[in-house]
Amino acid sequence: MISITEALILSTIPYNDTSLIVKTYTKDFGLQTYILRSARKVGGRTRVQHFQPLRILQLETNSTPKAKLHNIKSSSLIAGCEQTSSHIVKTSLAIFMVEVLNLSLKENTPNEDLYFFLKEQVISLEKASEASLPEFHLHFLIDLSTKLGFRPYDNYGEETPFFDLLSGKFTTSTQEKDVLSLQSSLSFHNLLLSNTKTPHWKSTATKHERRELADNLAKFYSIHITSGKIIRSHEILGVVLS
Repeated sequence: MISITEALILSTIPYNDTSLIVKTYTKDFGLQTYILRSARKVGGRTRVQHFQPLRILQLETNSTPKAKLHNIKSSSLIAGCEQTSSHIVKTSLAIFMVEVLNLSLKENTPNEDLYFFLKEQVISLEKASEASLPEFHLHFLIDLSTKLGFRPYDNYGEETPFFDLLSGKFTTSTQEKDVLSLQSSLSFHNLLLSNTKTPHWKSTATKHERRELADNLAKFYSIHITSGKIIRSHEILGVVLS
């Protein structure tokens, strides 16, 4: 059966001498893995370049009932990452986004709303101003958690000033191990508050606070969506953004 869909490239793995296994998130089928045959033969360089992570392609695929992997019959580039790939901070952000998505996306069922959100994020990174880059990854994590259904609940107040990573909301006590300190909780609340605005407010967080926020959001993801696997690339990103 021939199918045509838009796809966000998440990763590629060499297969045999000439082919690639391509992991994607598609508009019509959700998370899908395909095989791109003869991609690494002489003359196939342009085709391989299209399949770099975070490229958005239109794919024509051919599936057969007994095949474990569907074939990519043809592809065309919808949106590349030319600005991103030549900018060290944007490249680091792209690596971070790819890691997060590979750990977080699990459903092979259609979710057009999620697909178009991811497409918008890739295009936003490509067009992002220098001023927006230091907090781009933080808002990406909050926005993605919203789309995946586990956004932190902002019930911050005088009686609930501590954020509990496990319950995903602010609480009265710091007795549990996954509860943030008073200052860290305030920073978390300020990020959630700025995230509700369109476009997102630029918060007054310091470099240290942004790194701590990224650490805490990585822990939050490991508890709620990545099955305990820790996002690692935010540590390198923290160095690049410092």
